[in-house]
Amino acid sequence: MSSTKTHPLLLPELVSFLSYNVEPEDLHSCSLVCKTWHTEFNPLVWSTIVIYNQYGPPRVLIQDIAAHIYHIRKLVYTESVPPEYMSIRCPNLETLKIIDKDWTMSESSWLNVGGIIRESPKLIAIRILANNRELSEKLWDAIGGSMSVKVLQLDKVNIPFAHSWSFWRACTNLEKLEMDGCKVINPWTSLDYFKPLPASFPTLQEIKFSGDLRGIGSLQQLQLAVMCPKLQSLCWIATQFSREEEQLEPEQFAGKSIMNLDSLEMREVGQYKDVEYFLTRSEKALKKLVVSGSTYGFPGFKNLERHFSTLQELDFKNFHLRSKAIATLLYSCPFLTIFKAGTVRASDIRRGETWACADRLSTLLIFFDLEEGNPEVTSRRVFACLAKLTLLQELDLNKNRKATHEFGGDVEPLRLQLDSGMDQLSTLKCLKRFYFGDYGHKMSMKEGKWIKNNWKMLEIIHGRFNSDPHHSDRQLTNLFNKEIKRFSRRQLRD
Repeated sequence: MSSTKTHPLLLPELVSFLSYNVEPEDLHSCSLVCKTWHTEFNPLVWSTIVIYNQYGPPRVLIQDIAAHIYHIRKLVYTESVPPEYMSIRCPNLETLKIIDKDWTMSESSWLNVGGIIRESPKLIAIRILANNRELSEKLWDAIGGSMSVKVLQLDKVNIPFAHSWSFWRACTNLEKLEMDGCKVINPWTSLDYFKPLPASFPTLQEIKFSGDLRGIGSLQQLQLAVMCPKLQSLCWIATQFSREEEQLEPEQFAGKSIMNLDSLEMREVGQYKDVEYFLTRSEKALKKLVVSGSTYGFPGFKNLERHFSTLQELDFKNFHLRSKAIATLLYSCPFLTIFKAGTVRASDIRRGETWACADRLSTLLIFFDLEEGNPEVTSRRVFACLAKLTLLQELDLNKNRKATHEFGGDVEPLRLQLDSGMDQLSTLKCLKRFYFGDYGHKMSMKEGKWIKNNWKMLEIIHGRFNSDPHHSDRQLTNLFNKEIKRFSRRQLRD
């Protein structure tokens, strides 16, 4: 590669290989990167620039950046960088990321960042990672003045009340807002916080609250959702603030609804009523529902069951849902393509009946408990249901330790053995990912050979195989090495 002469057929393949296997920021320290680099590689090599000053001068020289300024699509500032690097203007910049964990940016630096935002007409996304720090109000003003920025991701950013107007005004042109572990200084109780703020957020389509969020309670999150007429996706989190100060009360939102919501995630929910209030406020049929951190009483589940008939993705894996409720969903949700749940008793899988989503389901994460009786007979019943999921691409039968169930004590896992009816799963011709863990799902070389011969599209297998005195661990590993595209020996544990 010391010459600019390259083989025209090999060049695209090499570009594709590098883009898939090498991190963009590492390309600059690669020995192949030099001033004689073929011009066709420049868009790949210079698309992402990471500037940091932790171990001396930045690795990427500013004159080299200037020479390739039109190729830069993503710019990352981290650690303490020289002032001249903060004045870079990239006409095709699409993503700006600032990591302000160990150093506090000066006011002049934030002015330069504001200049980057204002002078980048193609800038779409901004992500800022801080260590529980306040940022300059000039940053929010610059974002609010940009008509191109549509995505704002904040990680551990503190927003003082004095900056609240500038911050929320900056959100009026956004389409996506993420706040992870942020702290909003909020002197108001209940719904007074949003009164002096913009009347609506007309373009916001996705809001995600996560982490140790402080200052925005449950009602205020709901109020914000109501103020977004185009909101399609909401990740709501119950905060300590909200639990101490308020409870969701439907009469305070009489006549108000969330018009276009089709994806709802609820974290650390305290009671099923919180879920019910959100579902009843959505005028559009939900397609995705993720709920975690609550105890779901069966009467409450029956009240919400009618809202589940249109769901395409349902994630209850970290939700304390009863076994009968899980089984009911499988029999009553015809459009499910992704279903993740906790533990279900095999006896709740009704004999001879087909799950309503059998002709659509592509991802299934569930743990079957065989309970009492003959494990082989019960396993065959479960395998008969699984065998009808002919479009399944991912099957996860691992024990989710975070999920609990209505019954205590030890559980008897599904027997993944050919003698127990596993051979019925030969119908799963589309299966690409198979996880069975190490919680009693021990299979032998016999099942391993069967998997290899029947699941031709399998890319990932993760679990624990039985030690076999007639076959070494190396033989078992080699059985899959040439067949599985993404495979690690560590995935087959002793």
